[in-house]
Amino acid sequence: MRNETKIIPIAGGKGGIGKSLIAANLSIALAQLGHSTIVIDLDLGGSNLHLMLGLQNENRGIGDYVHNPKLPFESLCVQTEWPHLKFIPGDGTTPFLANISYAGKQNIIKEIQNLSAEYIILDLGAGTSFNTLDFFQIVNRGILVTSGDRISLINMLSFLKNFLLRTIDRTLPRNSKARIQIQDIYSQSSNRAKVTINSVLNTIRSSDAEAANHISRLCKNIQPRIVYNMIHGLQELRLVNIINKSAKNILSINPSHMGVVFVDQAVPDSIRNSVSLLRYDEKSIAAQCIFCLAGDITQSWDEDLSEADQVYIKKTTDLFNKFTE
Repeated sequence: MRNETKIIPIAGGKGGIGKSLIAANLSIALAQLGHSTIVIDLDLGGSNLHLMLGLQNENRGIGDYVHNPKLPFESLCVQTEWPHLKFIPGDGTTPFLANISYAGKQNIIKEIQNLSAEYIILDLGAGTSFNTLDFFQIVNRGILVTSGDRISLINMLSFLKNFLLRTIDRTLPRNSKARIQIQDIYSQSSNRAKVTINSVLNTIRSSDAEAANHISRLCKNIQPRIVYNMIHGLQELRLVNIINKSAKNILSINPSHMGVVFVDQAVPDSIRNSVSLLRYDEKSIAAQCIFCLAGDITQSWDEDLSEADQVYIKKTTDLFNKFTE
């Protein structure tokens, strides 16, 4: 991966939370700020990012590369109407792309890491398939989108737990005792909800203390950034404390709270008119929230924000008051 390139995977625990909308418009915002950006549709089997960008599904994409790996990956880049933004489509009309091989997935990851841009935004599929988890694992820091409802929050925490378990599993040597123990945990589906990362590490530590310590350090370097979408008001800032408590008790990590996008009628209106939100109404509160998120990424993406709760709450309060006063 080129040193100047920041790869930002965007995932979510469930569908319908606006993940693709944020990926598309965040990419547009970064481009409008003058940064060279590539946004890639990696929701394999359900690609629709082109709709959020206001584009037609008429270009070669990831599906073409999977079926013809000799195809130059960079040739898939489609220049958009924004000068600094390129787009790589997903499966398009290619069937069964959600079932790509492990080798095919690794080829895609390698090609993404070799792309030239300041920012590469990855729009991943919802849920916890291995494809989604492995694409999210390309870097230590990615964005998780959730709405404020209980199901979305639970699914987001479930995504994080599965991601950490997948990270641990892939770190351990094949056929090692510790890896077999992890796979036993995976197979016990009825008890998965009770599994904590600490309990997993304690299980591994009993047979391989060195591996457990290595995994513990690895997990501490994973710093997911949470973006709350479709938020109705400041009362939902209580989500910060709820997420912090659950993440600490279940996952043994301190997540970062990156941004918020408030509920806005401009969002469904833009989708209905087949144009991007930032093209439809860049002065809307949802669009301004995304511009704010883009600015924060350019200024502080590489910083540790896990202890910056009060800064996040003040920023969100100021943004909300600006549009409601």
